[in-house]
Amino acid sequence: VNGTVYEASGAVTFADPTRTAAAATATPSGTFAAGGTVPGTNYAATSSPLENVTIVDPLPVELSRFDVLALRQDALLTWSTASEHNNDHFTIERSLNGSNFVEVGTVRGQGNSQRPTDYTFTDNGAGRLAAATVYYRLKQVDLNGTASYSPVRTVQFASATAQATAILYPNPSQGQTVVDPRSLAAGTYSVQLLDLAGRVLRTQQSVNEAFTLDIAALPQGAYIVLVQGAGVRQSLRLLRN
Repeated sequence: VNGTVYEASGAVTFADPTRTAAAATATPSGTFAAGGTVPGTNYAATSSPLENVTIVDPLPVELSRFDVLALRQDALLTWSTASEHNNDHFTIERSLNGSNFVEVGTVRGQGNSQRPTDYTFTDNGAGRLAAATVYYRLKQVDLNGTASYSPVRTVQFASATAQATAILYPNPSQGQTVVDPRSLAAGTYSVQLLDLAGRVLRTQQSVNEAFTLDIAALPQGAYIVLVQGAGVRQSLRLLRN
């Protein structure tokens, strides 16, 4: 109104911008669907000047999380969207210097969705590239070809002599987290979820396979994931938020 663009995901009822109480300010008054310019009259102004109210389409994707983790010599990318509008696909781009990015893969989007959606992509062999740090970003492409970029994320790979560790993602988690021991030596591992008092809340076996740990029923706070087997004993901190 008066030069301000209002962004909406559906029908919008306009209120008088000069009053604290809601009142119709567009002529004809009522509810207008998204996608156009609506002429109207500001009833609070003595001269009743003509106004234009522009309603634009909602943001194509609400990216709620984007992480990159080292999994042996591979880069594991995970991200989540809160909602999607006309989302065709994601292009995964990699850089070895933080400036020059190249495409390494694509993941199909949901099109239109009002539900949270989780995505994963593995960039195989990224740790064998001649770079201490590898950079990643997501290119989100709409159905009409319009594109936008995520923030850049980085990952560093351990040297061959460094101790490998199991990984948790997402961490913090609101309900589910993946326990992934595939960076460890081949073998069978016992995975225990403990509270900070050392009480065992859950136990699961893994033979070098990732699995999902459901913590939705647990109170918010910190927990310990204990991974044991094949000469390995590791304690990983997990946050439930």
